[in-house]
Amino acid sequence: MEMQRDYSPQQLAIFEGVYALARQGRDLNTVRVQEIADAAGMGKGSLYEHFKSKEDILNEAGRWCMNRELEQIGALMAKADGYDEMLSASLGYLREVMTCRMEAYCALGRYYQMNAPEQHQWVIQAKKQMQEYFQRIAEQGRLENQVDPALSKEVCCDILQSALIGFAVACHARHMNEAGLDRLSASVSEGLHRALAPRH
Repeated sequence: MEMQRDYSPQQLAIFEGVYALARQGRDLNTVRVQEIADAAGMGKGSLYEHFKSKEDILNEAGRWCMNRELEQIGALMAKADGYDEMLSASLGYLREVMTCRMEAYCALGRYYQMNAPEQHQWVIQAKKQMQEYFQRIAEQGRLENQVDPALSKEVCCDILQSALIGFAVACHARHMNEAGLDRLSASVSEGLHRALAPRH
């Protein structure tokens, strides 16, 4: 995939430092390069050996975060045995992201809303990759006669995307306990099966 890049150990340490600051809720628009260096465990000058500016650091850190998540999704999809496991893996993955890593991504998202138009290309690539995952789930469902063949790929992807985004938002917004998250996961899974099931 075009987004994938090879990074040096020092660059990875810098990205981890940015991620740590984002998890703390730091405003990345105002964070200083020295703070990034401190979080990465290196001197400020070392950062400039790898990046031209704070903006370059944050842009590439966002790419790295997105790529890391896409790699995890890809591994889950490859490991899943069939349509039901694909849906279950997708819900489990989103649940983990929204309950464990969302604060960091909210901080990164706020930065990208205000800055860095040059990062749009990798965002577009990430969206395309997600569409491919949705299509893979729908196609597997068709093979197992669990998805209505009359539904187009576009409709299937829209249904999957809408349900999973809604699930992610609910996970983040409701602050539910494990039992509540289990119940919500089961409800969304049942809803998806009903929405995509063949019509008899």
